[in-house]
Amino acid sequence: MAFALSNPTKQDMSLVLEYVDASAQTIDVYYRELKSQAEFSHIHYGFDLPVSTRSISFYRPAFVLELPKEKTYEVYIRIFQGNEMTMHCFTSFRIWQEHDFYRYGHIEMLSLIILLCLEVFMGIAAVAIFYSTKDKLFLFYALFVFSAAGLFAGLSGLWGYFIMPNHYETWMVVIKINLCQIMSLLFIRRFLSLKQYSKNLDRSILTLAGLGALGVVTNLSGHPDISRMTADFIAMFYVFLIPLGLYAHKKGVQSALLFTISWVIFIVGMVLASMRLSGLIADTYVTQWMIYIGGFIEILLLASIMVLRLHNMEKEKTMIQEQLDIALADAQENNKIKDTFLGVFSHELRTPLNGILGSLQLLGFSSLSRDQERQKDTAYRSAKHLLRMVENILTFSELTSRKARSTVHNVNIDTNIKSILNSFQRSAQSKNLTLQFNIHPNVPATLKLDWPNIQKILTYWLDNAIKFSHQGIISINVDCQKIENSNFNMRFKVKDQGPGMQPNTVQQIQKGFDQNNINAIKNIEGLGLGLANSIQIAALINANCEVLSSTKGTQYTLDVIAHKGDIPQANENIDKCNNQRVLAVDDNPINLMVLTQILINNGLEVDQAKDGIDAVEMAKQTKYKTIFMDCQMPRMDGYEATRCIRENENLNSNTPIIAVTANAYDSDREHCLYVGMNDFISKPIDQQRVMDAYKRWH
Repeated sequence: MAFALSNPTKQDMSLVLEYVDASAQTIDVYYRELKSQAEFSHIHYGFDLPVSTRSISFYRPAFVLELPKEKTYEVYIRIFQGNEMTMHCFTSFRIWQEHDFYRYGHIEMLSLIILLCLEVFMGIAAVAIFYSTKDKLFLFYALFVFSAAGLFAGLSGLWGYFIMPNHYETWMVVIKINLCQIMSLLFIRRFLSLKQYSKNLDRSILTLAGLGALGVVTNLSGHPDISRMTADFIAMFYVFLIPLGLYAHKKGVQSALLFTISWVIFIVGMVLASMRLSGLIADTYVTQWMIYIGGFIEILLLASIMVLRLHNMEKEKTMIQEQLDIALADAQENNKIKDTFLGVFSHELRTPLNGILGSLQLLGFSSLSRDQERQKDTAYRSAKHLLRMVENILTFSELTSRKARSTVHNVNIDTNIKSILNSFQRSAQSKNLTLQFNIHPNVPATLKLDWPNIQKILTYWLDNAIKFSHQGIISINVDCQKIENSNFNMRFKVKDQGPGMQPNTVQQIQKGFDQNNINAIKNIEGLGLGLANSIQIAALINANCEVLSSTKGTQYTLDVIAHKGDIPQANENIDKCNNQRVLAVDDNPINLMVLTQILINNGLEVDQAKDGIDAVEMAKQTKYKTIFMDCQMPRMDGYEATRCIRENENLNSNTPIIAVTANAYDSDREHCLYVGMNDFISKPIDQQRVMDAYKRWH
């Protein structure tokens, strides 16, 4: 390239010759006075030169030409780009007055840096949103923005000036083009959801992205020409993004129209930049910046689309949360209905069962023939079995609704386990099974632990053992190991000699009644709730529960931490109940009769009240040793009656009141204690439980 520069002024002039394309590897400038035979002055620029050795430290090639006054110089420029000599048109150069160059050139560089920093900031924001929402579209957008910023930095010369000042930049620019194309294609594929409505278009985009990856590999392996060809081929495809975006808009893809507009702006910028470099349009600030401005506007529009998408996601999230809240409220309401139903169900079943079991137990004090005794035992076992089924269902409901509680009691392990075994003696004898109980001598006489829940677990295991065994011995073994201070690691072990259960059967029963397990459980004898309940109760009291089953039998093990208990004081009057007056309150005549007869059989004198109002009036007139109070009664229930007795200063304001109720939830027990009752017995009642409760207070 050759041209002439004149200085018609009467002063020496310093001009700056700036090459607006930063991708040249070397530029050689030769100049001398026109028609002179003197040697040419030579200025060399190249990426092989350190920045500190260049005549002007600038992000694009720039040279200072000294023009004496009233002289004309001829200038020759040779540009070497990559492995080929390139003759660029004059429009690729700008000539500055030296003072104007230093004033405006650096302002231009600063503006470009700000533009690129904004792009990087948008990319970082997209990464942060991706980590927050886990939406991969934001990740692909961030990768596209970062690659575009890297490409613009390479094309402008900022990359070579700040990051790699001593390296040839052309091959890096081509790689940046390939990477930007790959990331843009992956972003387009994700944004337009091509896989959902056009698998062929989706495969085409992936193929082009693979072609871009091939361009990167070939460039790194020393074949830049192939890399340029792949970049040019992919660039031709961008024209088809306009109809592709319109097609996606027609298919209902949100923001596809705005996406199309953004790519139109970018493509226009690319076309104008190419026309400027080819000399088809003038080299102005607008045309020089068009590719950067077009790219930034495109990224900005895409960012607005992403913000809109984020807004829609938050809106959908809010709607989903509202729907979840409604569903949760419905579920909670359904649980309340279920709990209410089960409470009524429990009360309505326990009330007649109390009459049946109580009457059968009282028959034991009568003279019966052998056949009558056998029939009575059969009826009693059947009623007890029905009671256990009801209790299993209620316990399961309490556990699944997280209403079950853990409470620590001071108990005698030996006495309480013998009481459990005694309740199963008839069932075991009917199947010719032997019940054994072994307790290690190192087990303390009294321990503090959650005995009500442990009793439930042992009851479930004994019930299962008797149900599945047809011969042999069923044993309960209790052992303990002192671990620190007054703490003990208690081990309760129940073992039978039945046929055992298959491992998958144990797993199915352990799951309980979930929807996916119902078909498996219904083929197993019994409800299968006992084992499921025992495992959940063990978790409630922080105990470890293990079930091992084989063809030789099943072994259940419970490990739980206990504390050394308090030694109970001897009660000299524990068996002296004669001539002590108590009050029995129940609206059901049968239940009132059963309770009264149990108390009379143990030497107590009993007054009867049929509801809370009668109980309050009788408590004002007579001093009672204990009041046995039903809870659900007409006119005035047991809760209100207890409040009245406690609040009014009368003969029985401090008398022990024991709830005798068919309401069996832990929450019912807590409510009874809250209103002022001292103890709690759930129906059906038996003589042992009634008298144990009575003796706890006398």
